[in-house]
Amino acid sequence: MVTLAVLIPCHNDCDVAEKLVSSFSDQTVQPDEVVIGHDNCVGNNQCLQFGNKAKTINFYAQSFDADYVIILDADMVLTPTFFEAFKIAFERNRPTIGSGVVYSLSEKTVTMKNRLVGYNSTPMRWYWFGGCMYIERGFLVANPMPTETILEDVIYGKLLEKKGVDAEFVPNAVCFMWRKNETVMRQLRRQTRFMLGSLEQTRYHLSRHAVAQNLTLAAVYALSLIGVFRFNVYFGLSLFFAYTLLIASCYYPNSQFEKNGFRFMLAYSLLWLPICCYALLLFTVRKKVW
Repeated sequence: MVTLAVLIPCHNDCDVAEKLVSSFSDQTVQPDEVVIGHDNCVGNNQCLQFGNKAKTINFYAQSFDADYVIILDADMVLTPTFFEAFKIAFERNRPTIGSGVVYSLSEKTVTMKNRLVGYNSTPMRWYWFGGCMYIERGFLVANPMPTETILEDVIYGKLLEKKGVDAEFVPNAVCFMWRKNETVMRQLRRQTRFMLGSLEQTRYHLSRHAVAQNLTLAAVYALSLIGVFRFNVYFGLSLFFAYTLLIASCYYPNSQFEKNGFRFMLAYSLLWLPICCYALLLFTVRKKVW
């Protein structure tokens, strides 16, 4: 019988993580081990002091006894057969690594996002669903996550992909991402993390195209601002809002289907250039963000 350990790395999301664990009572199959990996949480001096998600994952991988480790984000809502789907898949063919499937609020949201950004024509990658990833425990111990990375699941997945490690989706292991009443500042912090992660991938020679694309957009965006202050104001403003609309449609196409989505999309697109510059500064000084 395959055994499952669940790890929820947690940095100041303690209440949300506790609610997720309490929801496990609704599952058709219970995990064999469950740990909330509190790490450097404000007001909790008894927790780990890594301040590093990858180190938290590697630390607990050493202490688990289960065959597989399922790593969940704290803001997941699981369908009742979530763990059962994993157990059935693992007992069938014993995969090494992969993920379930994360929907953002609803299946409609993901379907529309796929249509807008062209995912239907692009092979899906398991590490895009890092909020519900699984790893064979022995493999994780032998191949720990790199601890100096920003987007731990994405970069780890890409490194393993380059090494030829096969990954498998468990399509029946479905969960939903629910960030209820989240502030704009917290969302912007997440966008900074994603931007920094995109830049950081150059250290691993994984995504130079994405960096070139970001820098090109930033340069064009900056030219529009120069147009406002140095040339025709109306022409510069027209360029500014045109690029704002372009960035919103390219980077945040599914925001319109989410709660307060338009407000977030507007904040993201208007602040895209400051976020890009801030991320570039953090990248230069090698500042890690969780």
